[in-house]
Amino acid sequence: MVLIQVISGMGGVGKTQIALEYAYRCQDKYQAIFWLRSDTRADLLSDFVTIANQLNLPEKANADQALVIAAVKRWLQAHAGWLLILDNLEDLSLLDEFIPAAAHGHILVTIRSSTTGAIVQSLELHKMDVHESIPLLLKRSKIVPLNSTPNNISDKDYAEARTIVELLDGLPLALDQAGAYIEDTRTSLTNYIVIYQQRRSQLLKRRGKFVLGHPASVTTTVLLAYEQIEQAIPAAAELLLLFAHFHPDAIPEDIVIKGVYYIGPILEPVITDLFELNEILQIILNFSLLHRNREAQTLSMHRLVQEVLKDKLSENDQRLWAQRAVNCVSACFPEIERSKYVTWHECQKYFSHTQQCVDLIKYYQITSEESARLLARLGRYLYERGQYRDAGILYQLTVVMSETLLGPTHIETGYRLKLQGESHYMQGQYLQAVSLYQRALDIYEQNYGEESLEIAEILDNLGVLHADIGQYKQATQYDSRALAIYEKISGPDHPDTAQMLNNTAVDLMKYGKYDQAMPLFSRALDVRERILSPDHHLIAESLNNLGFLLRKQQQYTKAEEMLKRALAIRETVLGSKHPYTAQTINNLGKLYDEVHDYQQAEVFFKRALAIRREILGNEHPYTAQTLNNLADLYCKQGQYAQAEETAQEALHIRRQAFGSQHMKIAQSLHTLGNISRSCGMYSQAETFYKQALEINQSIFGWNHPDVRKTLDGYISLLQQTNRITEAQELLATAQTPDQGNSDAGKSTRGA
Repeated sequence: MVLIQVISGMGGVGKTQIALEYAYRCQDKYQAIFWLRSDTRADLLSDFVTIANQLNLPEKANADQALVIAAVKRWLQAHAGWLLILDNLEDLSLLDEFIPAAAHGHILVTIRSSTTGAIVQSLELHKMDVHESIPLLLKRSKIVPLNSTPNNISDKDYAEARTIVELLDGLPLALDQAGAYIEDTRTSLTNYIVIYQQRRSQLLKRRGKFVLGHPASVTTTVLLAYEQIEQAIPAAAELLLLFAHFHPDAIPEDIVIKGVYYIGPILEPVITDLFELNEILQIILNFSLLHRNREAQTLSMHRLVQEVLKDKLSENDQRLWAQRAVNCVSACFPEIERSKYVTWHECQKYFSHTQQCVDLIKYYQITSEESARLLARLGRYLYERGQYRDAGILYQLTVVMSETLLGPTHIETGYRLKLQGESHYMQGQYLQAVSLYQRALDIYEQNYGEESLEIAEILDNLGVLHADIGQYKQATQYDSRALAIYEKISGPDHPDTAQMLNNTAVDLMKYGKYDQAMPLFSRALDVRERILSPDHHLIAESLNNLGFLLRKQQQYTKAEEMLKRALAIRETVLGSKHPYTAQTINNLGKLYDEVHDYQQAEVFFKRALAIRREILGNEHPYTAQTLNNLADLYCKQGQYAQAEETAQEALHIRRQAFGSQHMKIAQSLHTLGNISRSCGMYSQAETFYKQALEINQSIFGWNHPDVRKTLDGYISLLQQTNRITEAQELLATAQTPDQGNSDAGKSTRGA
């Protein structure tokens, strides 16, 4: 029985080299090894005649080639322990004609198609991994000796070789070409990287002077396969051109099905018919220019195949196919309603392709409603994942497109201005957010009148903003107007109304009106628990905020229960590194700080800080909030130098975000006052307390917990320095005692 092993893969992936290596390593196991060129039947016939001559068979000189083939087959049947290598076989059915079924030997076949039938064992080759590719490149280029080991490669050579390997995506033929070029020109790895980035197309065409094995360049290999496909089925060739503009990995098959109306007159008829789609995919798969994952229903394409196919197109055709790719992805990428995290997995399916499309939109300056819609939807997804800076960049692009395509007062322009405003708000860029929200509100009022859910949404966001910048009168006005609209249009038991109740309560809490905030938080939670699943992220929001308020009221046991429930939901639904998850972790840290469990508090603060630094950045106000909390904790632990450094970092961030007269500035100054007083630096502490008191008093008046907290610190300082009369005068101005520190969660529409 003949044992047949097939090695399949696209041209240049290294099939022939592996066959050669196997023959070299295993030559002692065989009595005879025969190498046959198998591109065509004529090549096989010719090499069978050569074998007959090598074996000195009587029929070797016979003019009838059929008799020669029969003679070689009889020899193969009569002998054992031989290896027959058929290199680059195009048609497996030729095995029936040339190979005797009853023989006792081994046959190794290299072929492009991965479809090999039931009786043939197949090994499909893909690209080499980075650790295999680097030594190949360095040895081929003669940068290192052929007998070198990884330990002999310098860090510099390894790093530069890795960059080249990543550019060439581990394709052995491309690595060989690169090595040949570096050897021929005696250039450096660094220079090759620069040249490749500037002249990629020319390098992929250049094969080198001394070639063994595969004689054609990457470009020639790919284009020959493409031309054969184009001659057989033009639609298959067009599908390749479309796929060349997606991300090379995990291309969902439905990306062309859902985008069928954007892919042109040749492709559209075949894509709508599943049988026809499989027909054109089959011919592409036969050339291994695509790989299909049947379980995931995705396709992949080597990056260099994509580059070669794009390089063959004119600039106008490149732009045409880029726009078609953008339109397809735009048709697929889901629209996310605010905080609808259940659609995240669907977004992730297309995520790499949307990022590719963003690059295409920028490079080709594609201004269309499809591209604007895609940017807006991708921005919303990134926003929900807490990537506010990246979302803001996309929103800015989509606003510009919307103004160009639809006009500056179109309702869609207003919606996208609102999205951009939300991203600025979550980055702590409040002045920019106010301007964008106001523009959006003007557009909405022109289109919807005075009362609509869209207008209520903008009013809600404006309420958030004005509360955060300390303008509580304006915040209350916006909140009241928004809540009235929600209750009138949506009803008292609607999720939107519950959201507005939550947000209004947050504003009241920031203003120190805890007794007024509590029933609103409780009502919002009641509505949510009646209409949502127990593990819904909005229930986690209510639990977080109630836990925060209960801590303010020193009900620590209940607060801890609420916050732990909120954290469990947020970690499950949003993940361990989402900004909202960090918010609850930070709030738990503050709770443990207040009950004097400093070790636990430090663990939670550091965990929250790590998330906020990674996701929001080092300059975000939320990062500053956790830094300030840590500074407070370090002071209580007697780590004054570390407390001072951390508090100053928080103050610097807040000044960059808020200016000099914001309540968060006062909070940082209060912390620095505590640190200075603890260190015996009384004059400096007094300066900090005075500044903090002046800011908070101008914002809140005297009847606010934060004002009382700073007053208490200042009075203690005066008493500590025997300035009793001054302390008594300040004490007379003190209002209701409480403690304040705001990190409650208030969602804008989409925060």
